[in-house]
Amino acid sequence: MMDPKELMAEAAVLEPQLQNWRRTLHRHPEVGFDLPQTRALVKQALTEMGYTPQDCGKCGVIALAGGKRPGKVILLRGDMDALPLQEESGEEFSSELPGKMHGCGHDMHTAMVLGAAKLLKEHEDEIEGTVKLEFQPAEEIFQGSLDMINSGLLEYLIHCYRKHSIAIVTYNYETLRNIEKGTTAYYDGFTTTII
Repeated sequence: MMDPKELMAEAAVLEPQLQNWRRTLHRHPEVGFDLPQTRALVKQALTEMGYTPQDCGKCGVIALAGGKRPGKVILLRGDMDALPLQEESGEEFSSELPGKMHGCGHDMHTAMVLGAAKLLKEHEDEIEGTVKLEFQPAEEIFQGSLDMINSGLLEYLIHCYRKHSIAIVTYNYETLRNIEKGTTAYYDGFTTTII
């Protein structure tokens, strides 16, 4: 059984790699469904970990961890697309592409799911069931999720964990209620306790 303290220690060792992935993605932001470099980075990283990444929809990527022991299928999702905005942060890893930036944290989401993928692969024999890893395009234009769902993303799925960071922006209930079902992560919060 995976020990939470050991997993946290293993995750801490991954910090330099997570930072490298995130900053590489941040320097090379891509928007909508046009994500050739981002997709290539994700597929290469997954392949190097021992996965067989699969295309899903127009440019989404999925990979499967576990599946060697009976159990449920859960989804762990990270979105990959950037925003069509000019970055003016001045950070050493700022966007190198004029008019595009990762201003919503999707570079971070992608790096986090890659980090989780690495830990899951290292403990694959201990997983009861299957973890489906989703790397979603076009979240910012509310099209990527539905595209992947229509391409079979949710097949055999029981539970779904879809992270989205909203650190500064405040949405009112009416705005969130009008977001089309199936297009983005749900707007409620929750806490997961691993025992």
